[in-house]
Amino acid sequence: MKRLAISIGLLLFLAFSFAGCKGGEPTEKKIEKAAKSTAPKPRTFNEVRVEISEADKQYLMKTARKAFDLWVAKEERYEPDDIPPSLKGKKSNNVFATIYKEGEWRGCVSASGKDLVANVVNAVINTCRDKRFKDPLPEEIDRFRVEISILQPKELIEDKTPEGVRKVLEPGVHGIYLEHSSRKRAFFLPYVFVKKQRTTVTWLERIAKKAKLPKDAWKSPETFVYKYATINFIEDVPHGKAVDLYRYKVELDEPPADAVEKAIDLAEKYLLGHKVEEKSRFLPGYDVQHRPLRTDPDAWQLSAAAALGYAADLAKDLKLGGEVRWVMKGLESGIRKAPEGGRMFGSDSGVNGAATLIFAELLGCAGAVKDRRELAASVAEYLRNATGKDKRLPMGKAAAMDPDNHLVFAMARLASVTKNEKDKQHARLLFDAFWKSGGRWALLAVAETANLTGDAALATKAVEEGRKVAGMQYDRKSAPYADFTGAFNDEKTPTTANVAVRLRGLALAYSLVPETQEETRKRLLNAVVLAARWLLEQQFTPASAFYLEEYSRYVGAFKKDILVNTTELDDTALALLALLDVNRFAEKPVADAFVSNKEMLKK
Repeated sequence: MKRLAISIGLLLFLAFSFAGCKGGEPTEKKIEKAAKSTAPKPRTFNEVRVEISEADKQYLMKTARKAFDLWVAKEERYEPDDIPPSLKGKKSNNVFATIYKEGEWRGCVSASGKDLVANVVNAVINTCRDKRFKDPLPEEIDRFRVEISILQPKELIEDKTPEGVRKVLEPGVHGIYLEHSSRKRAFFLPYVFVKKQRTTVTWLERIAKKAKLPKDAWKSPETFVYKYATINFIEDVPHGKAVDLYRYKVELDEPPADAVEKAIDLAEKYLLGHKVEEKSRFLPGYDVQHRPLRTDPDAWQLSAAAALGYAADLAKDLKLGGEVRWVMKGLESGIRKAPEGGRMFGSDSGVNGAATLIFAELLGCAGAVKDRRELAASVAEYLRNATGKDKRLPMGKAAAMDPDNHLVFAMARLASVTKNEKDKQHARLLFDAFWKSGGRWALLAVAETANLTGDAALATKAVEEGRKVAGMQYDRKSAPYADFTGAFNDEKTPTTANVAVRLRGLALAYSLVPETQEETRKRLLNAVVLAARWLLEQQFTPASAFYLEEYSRYVGAFKKDILVNTTELDDTALALLALLDVNRFAEKPVADAFVSNKEMLKK
């Protein structure tokens, strides 16, 4: 009997095993299914989409200001009794308040609840007590400005890979929220990426650490990443009106016809405001912490002088020309006589090739420089002796430097001033020896050489290069972020210097296209318009710079790139040169396009 029971049990085991192999669910799949059923799921947030009018925004700003003043002065909570019907009982998600003391960030804390007005008041009070900073003092009230960020609903980012995050999240527009199944979580407002990070990976690592998780915790299936937009506004001055906050870009979907002229005027004032009177020199640029950037000052200062000299010549502005002569006097110590003839920029350690080429450009475009032709002949002689088929100029570092093509461009510019046949021949020799298609200065180099020599074949080559550059331009489909539209797709992060150099070349190439080639003219003009618009959006204006410490000194400068609020002197100088060339070679069609071709700008 016992044996029979064992036999039956064995048969049943074999039968079930056989059934499992043939038609049942494999063990591995059962485990996987069980794991999925127990895997953490993203939390569902009960959030609302907030919409407010301009009048609502002004009311909320006044409320935030009254809450700040009353708390700092008496540590009393402000209870508004004049809430308009449009805001009474209006629901909201998290609201952040940020305070700035004369442009310096001094606190940022949120408040949550159902009522928008109450959240604004609570956020301001919470921020005044931000433990990371000393509490504001009553005597400092008029030195602070208040900013409000109203968060919109969070949206889960399904693809957490850096590539996936980049596709759906726009820097400066979207904030990021990370939450672990343990309920550890952290927020970053939109500006944090732009101000502190350079890559999506570092952003994800930083927010994981802020949530007190390992830096790679964002990769875990137990961690969820969300994006959200915000409604951002700030006082234009302490106790002032609310203005929309565009921290790292200024929206120019419909630029006015005189947008380029206004940008030129601002940039000139910015450069002229960066002189040190006792030394007659320009100040260097500043990094995000407002510390002077370390670089060779000669090349930077010469870039500024070249841009101002060009502006003075084109506008026949005698006063500005006098400023350029004054700056040049301060730079004389950087010029020295070269042993082999001519002049160059250098130091005891050797030649500064970058500064020498920029000096050549300054002489080529600034009639305001005293003894310009004599100096140009001297530098041209130096370049003839120092360069040739087998000789290159020793190079230093400078913005968007493309040594060989820049050398070709500089020599052609000098030859156009000296009118010397030897210089013209050397410019053509350098073109034949060193010019390379696709470089940053390639289009400027070939177009300038074509202008100098009157060579029809070179003019055709310049137009071909212009079409190639136009084809490199980001559009809405190929740009990682909307901000990149109008830049050029050879870098992950387009920079002001690179866009400016190519824009100058495009403007010059456009002037070389025969009237009969309508399609080519249209293509190059569209590229000029998009690049000019991108460049204009990079300029610090009162609307885009006022959150910076000593913000007024940044007005008129250009951001180095869209991701970091750094301004450098040569970026502004190159941008100014580019906009001057736009006005010189394509002023009316660009102005017309800004007004009439809005659909192209909005693509």
